[in-house]
Amino acid sequence: MKKAVKQTITFMLMLFCGICNLQAETVEVEYTISASTNTGTNTDKEWNFQNDIIVSNTKQKDYTTGSENGVKYSNNVQYTIQLPAGLSVNSITFKGYDNYADEDAYLKEVNGVTYAEDQYVFPKKDGTAYQVAEHTINFEEPVTGEITFTPAGQQVVWVITVKGTAEAAEEDGENKAYTISAPNYVDSLTIGEWMFKNDIIVTNTESKAYSTGLENGIKYSTNVQFVISLPKGFAAKSIIVKGYGNNDENDCYIKELNGEAYTETDYVFAHRIDSKTAKMTTHQINFESPVTNEISITPGGTQAVWVIIINGVLYDDSKEPANYTIAASKYSESTTDTEWVFEDGIVITNEGGKKYATGNEDGVKFSANVQHTIQLPDNFFVKTVTIKGYDNNKTDDETDAYIKELNGINYDASAYVYPFQTTDGYTVVSHTILLNKPVDKKLTITPGGKQVVWVIKLNGYIQKDTGKPGDVNEDDVTDVTDVMCMVNYILGNEVTPFNEANADVNNDGLIDVTDVMCTVDIILNGNTQQ
Repeated sequence: MKKAVKQTITFMLMLFCGICNLQAETVEVEYTISASTNTGTNTDKEWNFQNDIIVSNTKQKDYTTGSENGVKYSNNVQYTIQLPAGLSVNSITFKGYDNYADEDAYLKEVNGVTYAEDQYVFPKKDGTAYQVAEHTINFEEPVTGEITFTPAGQQVVWVITVKGTAEAAEEDGENKAYTISAPNYVDSLTIGEWMFKNDIIVTNTESKAYSTGLENGIKYSTNVQFVISLPKGFAAKSIIVKGYGNNDENDCYIKELNGEAYTETDYVFAHRIDSKTAKMTTHQINFESPVTNEISITPGGTQAVWVIIINGVLYDDSKEPANYTIAASKYSESTTDTEWVFEDGIVITNEGGKKYATGNEDGVKFSANVQHTIQLPDNFFVKTVTIKGYDNNKTDDETDAYIKELNGINYDASAYVYPFQTTDGYTVVSHTILLNKPVDKKLTITPGGKQVVWVIKLNGYIQKDTGKPGDVNEDDVTDVTDVMCMVNYILGNEVTPFNEANADVNNDGLIDVTDVMCTVDIILNGNTQQ
């Protein structure tokens, strides 16, 4: 019997490992290259933007900005957009204006294709007044790697948007999008508490009553903070806000989002045309790290009418999204010089004899070339690490600090940089690193170059009791039927019932062929150790 079971399992494993050409799941994405998405870590050769997008040019033009959240691009200079890995671009949009009154500017070249001076025009200024134009180019075939473009005629100020698809990262739950709009409204228990579908509640401290505007939008009073309570187990990754300023003359804007303050030029919504007509403006903001429990948002300018869409991941019952922050405000004590204790059971140790010390921005000082070990809370698995801070060196040494090592992976000095201080002071930079697989128990990190002052955010999930390892069909027996269910699940077939917690036998946050082999070991040898 044991031999027959082993033969069956071996055949299934060979079948599974022999499957090839499976396509990775993709998701639609939209990335914006603008003043507000620039990371501030620019050189005369490369300008760095969010989502690992880099813009370079052949003339080493400095990064400068104009109006309308735009970036300046010089006449007859070719620029190259370096795209992040896994991104396939279907279209590119240039929105902006000619920065001079001499003659019209135009788009001369995109990705090797040249255009006539009257094809994609950005009209010259009328005196000092500019006119915003917008042009979209759809590619015949998806573009990967990089995109070139060249403005001509005059210098231009553009916001560039690329749209396409990207490989979806492996998640521990289901991708979800929740919409807060008039059709999804349920009730108001109190004047300042609005209930929507999917257990979403919006509250405000000013007792503002629920009211609607055009285009299914909801009215949000200016300078009032609204708090969106998220569903249990949901981790938000981005927010899309569509709407307009509810005034015939004045625009509105996002003044604050989840504690981050913005200016009146960052995320602007044009005022309505009249009381019955409005043109909706859309802005998408990606969070540095997943947000759980609640999101705050405050409009500025005039009253806003918004439809809000929150994108993220809804975790299954075996995993609870969790976020921990290592910062000066979270510090508890030092049991020894080299052991720093923080809230939530997090302990940092180092072998360099370095004592705990703090800097500005709620940051903790980490010495250059000293490896620090972060002991993680029980049953917590880290998926991404966000490290925000600055180079703490105040001398004339023009050497940047950087992330040298994280969880045993070494990085080049140019990969994750914190610029050296100038006479104007330090520059705060944030980098987010996705780990190869979820990590528990401990995490190592080493700064390079110079001493840094960092706030470290750990994002992941709490692994709940996995029940009975290998029993994926929940029949209280771990046998060859469970192996068959697991293989089908990995191949993308629907399996019901399927207990994902029991399927993650080695408890690494993934369900793959390794778990199948561990289940085989349980069946053949009774070995349930993870």
